[in-house]
Amino acid sequence: MAEADARNTWGKFAAQDCPLLSAHVLEGEHCWFFFRNPTTEVPSAAWYAAGWAYAISRRGQVRSIADLSAEPDKQRAYLELMSAHFAHIELGGPKPDLPEWVTRPHSSTKEGQLWVDRKS
Repeated sequence: MAEADARNTWGKFAAQDCPLLSAHVLEGEHCWFFFRNPTTEVPSAAWYAAGWAYAISRRGQVRSIADLSAEPDKQRAYLELMSAHFAHIELGGPKPDLPEWVTRPHSSTKEGQLWVDRKS
C-alpha cells in the first residue's frame, strides 16, 4: 500500500530503478510510518510532496502524514498519536488527546494539518 501511494506521490521525481520508500520504517501498536527515500529529490515547485510520509494502519487504512523525521521526539509522539487515532476509528478505542504541538502549524504542512484522511 505504501509503495503504491509513494509511486503516485513521488514516482515522477525518482530514477527508474530507485526505491521510492526509505528503509527506515517506524512501527507503532496500531500502525507503521513509511518515509520517502532521501535519494528521491522533490523539486521546490512540488514542496507539498516533499514533506509528507505515510501512516498505514494494521487494518489497511492509509493516511498522508507530515514527515517529522527532523524532530525525533515529536516523530515518536506522532507515531503514538496516529496509533491511538487508528485504535479509536478501527477498534472503538478512546479518542486520543491532541498534544499542544499538534495544534500549531508545522513547516511540512499548512495550518497545522498533520494528516490527511484518505480512502484505503
